[in-house]
Amino acid sequence: MCDVAGLRGDQQSTAPAQRHTALSRAPRHGDSAVAGSRASRLIVFSLTAGIAWSVAACASSAPARQSAVPAPRASSPVARTQDPPAALAPRSNSQPGLNGVRGWTLLGLGDSIPGAAYCAGCTSFVQLYSNRIQADTGTPVKALNLADNSGIDSARLLSAVRGDPAVRSAVRRADVITLSIGANDSIPDDFAYLQGRCGGPDNIECYVHSLATFEHNERAILAEIRLLRGTSPTAIRVTTYYNPLVGNELSVRTFGPDFALAVARPLIERLDAAICREVALVHGICIDLYHAFNGPDGTRDAGSLLSGDHIHPSQEGHRLIAQLLAAAGYEPLTADRRTAAVGGGSSVVRR
Repeated sequence: MCDVAGLRGDQQSTAPAQRHTALSRAPRHGDSAVAGSRASRLIVFSLTAGIAWSVAACASSAPARQSAVPAPRASSPVARTQDPPAALAPRSNSQPGLNGVRGWTLLGLGDSIPGAAYCAGCTSFVQLYSNRIQADTGTPVKALNLADNSGIDSARLLSAVRGDPAVRSAVRRADVITLSIGANDSIPDDFAYLQGRCGGPDNIECYVHSLATFEHNERAILAEIRLLRGTSPTAIRVTTYYNPLVGNELSVRTFGPDFALAVARPLIERLDAAICREVALVHGICIDLYHAFNGPDGTRDAGSLLSGDHIHPSQEGHRLIAQLLAAAGYEPLTADRRTAAVGGGSSVVRR
């Protein structure tokens, strides 16, 4: 385990009590070093692009990297939970149009962003989005937020959607699914960066490799969601990431004054582009948080949209995310045409 000098463990979290523990059974190597104090919490979100979430140099070697998840081959078995026969599988409650009697289910998947971590008393954008759907369509909506605040990355979420019966059942029943994953994929790289061991002339090569692995995992997660949903209409919404390092004093002290824009910004933009490419393949909608939080050129301090740790969304930030999700419309569940106004099934919704 990495010995991060000067960091005092602080295990407090203000995440909602409703958290799916099945997604957090296996702790990541190095979690105890990076999950503690306000400084170490910068690791957990500070570079959602797959970059520099570390805030203190590691005296020993970096935590072991999460290996890439190999793409399944048709001729080889895939590590999935045995599902019940189709005739016995739970079905969606969705109804076409705006007057469904039985209502819809909204499922939130992802990390500590939808988990509303470090935002005392906050209501996650998942619940707020559920409220908006019901208000806009008149259809009853049940929200199930399975966000994981333990530092989950894309490999662990892929494992869950392939092998956790509770998660698979929830996906199969969900008419609307939000996905927010990728921020924690680079935690091992952050240690390497701070030690000058990331590779390449700019010391960012390890992030590039992690980004490729993330994109593979994201594609597999979305494909599994699509497989579980079958032919049932499903509104898939995937959020991008913003840059919490702009205006973050702790980041300046740790990485230097130029890091947030010169290094973090282009990597976050690459991560977000990968997210949007993958959601387009399943005819979902990419929700652009980056420009909503950081402005048209990505240089603005997100300010009041962030909580006290200047990493996770504040209540104002969660409200904005819910608004952006609602602005995307509710197709293919309804005849709502707002989606067409922003470019159809692979659109990027901005503020």
